[in-house]
Parts: sequence; structure tokens; C-alpha cells
Amino acid sequence: MSYSDKQGVVIHSQVLLEGVLSTRESSCEILNLVLDRVIYPVADRCLLSLYMYNLLSPLLSMKPIFVKDFMKKFSSLCELVSPTPLSQKNREYLGDQYVYYSISISAGKIPLISPRLHYFLGDHKIHIPVFTPGGYIKDQGY
Repeated sequence: MSYSDKQGVVIHSQVLLEGVLSTRESSCEILNLVLDRVIYPVADRCLLSLYMYNLLSPLLSMKPIFVKDFMKKFSSLCELVSPTPLSQKNREYLGDQYVYYSISISAGKIPLISPRLHYFLGDHKIHIPVFTPGGYIKDQGY
């Protein structure tokens, strides 16, 4: 099955973290959909580094070998993109959410799976579909 046969998504780092820690059932299910190759994550190298950084937090006490193995598998399932720069106005408006929206736009305005809903309508009426993990699962019928 090629990427064109599946749905690409941008996964917020908090959703990935919740999925790994199984603190939220729907976040865990999103991660299982990725690992089962039903959907595929889209990221850039900076987002992959953020995932790694969060998983290696001393507060989590996760073994580095587990994190390394998980990220190797997860990264192999990702489509890497070079993010499209957004205007300074949009950058200021989005703040720390900027990276997720720029990756989504770069990949063709694909859905963002986020822990909270924050809609974005850019300078040129660029609409990005935003879902919570449970909302995405329900919307897609998984």
C-alpha cells in the first residue's frame, strides 16, 4: 500500500506522548493506527527531534534504548517534508503551534491531530482540519 492509499496526518507531540504512555485511549489508538500502517505521520526533522526530546524527559524515566527503538520505527513510517514558511503574522498568532500548521500546509493541508482544538485560517483562507484524537477516530470511522 502506498502513501497515496492512506491518510497522512500531523501528530502533535503531546498526542504522541499520550499514545506512548497510554494515558488516553484515543491517543494510543492513533499511535496503533500509525504502527499498523493504516495512517501515516508527516513530520520534519525538527518535529521528530521534539518527539525524541519529550520521550527522553527525565520526568518520564523511559529507558533511552526503548525511546531510540521506538523513534527508529516511528520515523521509518513518517513522510518527511520541508515546512512551508508562514507569514510573520501567522507565526505570531500560532506561537508554539506554528510548526504543526506549516507541516500540514507543506503536505497538502492534511489533518492535524492535536490535544486541543485550535482552528487556523491563514492569510489566504488556508483551512487546516484539526481533530482531537477521539474526534479523528470518530470522523474517519476507525
